[in-house]
Amino acid sequence: MFNNYRLGGEPNTEENPKEADFPSHFNANRRTSVSAESVAPPSFPGAAGEGSKEKKPSLLTGASEKLVRQALAKMFMFADLNDDGMDQMIRSFVPKEYPAGSYVIKENEEGDFFYVIESGNVEYTNGGKLLNTGGPGTCFGELALLHNAPRAASVRATTDLKVWALDRITFKEIVMLKLYAKREHSRKVLSNVDILQHLEPAAQLKLADALQPVSYNTGEVIVKEGDEGDNFYLIDEGEVDVSVNGKPVNTLGRGGYFGELALLYNAPRQATVVARTPLKLERLDKPGFIRLLGQGVVEELRRRDPTKR
Repeated sequence: MFNNYRLGGEPNTEENPKEADFPSHFNANRRTSVSAESVAPPSFPGAAGEGSKEKKPSLLTGASEKLVRQALAKMFMFADLNDDGMDQMIRSFVPKEYPAGSYVIKENEEGDFFYVIESGNVEYTNGGKLLNTGGPGTCFGELALLHNAPRAASVRATTDLKVWALDRITFKEIVMLKLYAKREHSRKVLSNVDILQHLEPAAQLKLADALQPVSYNTGEVIVKEGDEGDNFYLIDEGEVDVSVNGKPVNTLGRGGYFGELALLYNAPRQATVVARTPLKLERLDKPGFIRLLGQGVVEELRRRDPTKR
């Protein structure tokens, strides 16, 4: 499979031009700008969802397909993707190879592909500083495609590397149609939370993209006093009861939030929160809490700390 592709990630189309079966509207040459590209769903080919794209055979099969499907299932943006969408995405991946020491992505370049590692290892750096490493089953490259932004980090192969790559246009056709609906819903949730209503539009979009919808049944415990805190919650629909030392202290509904104190102070949960009714929440994980909310919101959350009134 991978032998038909050149090292360095460029498909070998000289011997068989059909090997690199990119969409007809995909420009394989480096783009000159990302800012002008629309992400509105109606602009995507096939946006009507009527199966307008002719099905092509998948290059992903067997163990490789299983690895990629499992990797995608772990990413929030693909969590609710239906079978047709997932199958279309699987059919659109192409294999690429990189020798040890070569760059798959360079910081500040424009992004054209999303990647899943089949074999080998990579390192992620920013400004020459090592951020993390990745191996088989690791996904990378999605942020630049999601936000039409330059690459935020460099990705270098530390061993010979085999990856599966999804081109930018197909990524957006599949992911952005779904993400657009999810983003708009999350933005409505954010608009109901007074402390978040004044975020800059760009910050609001990034926060909306990072929120994950979760549901609970009546009586389920979402947060337990004394436990370690790793998520911040915004209430979309329903109500929760808040108690401290077994005593009720508050009831929160749509537009309410909880879970911030443990993240603000890196401390155990200060209260227990139980679903009073069937509940829909938007969840933000700990790494995104400080990075995406911004210092102004974090300081306001500290000011509103109910334990210090």
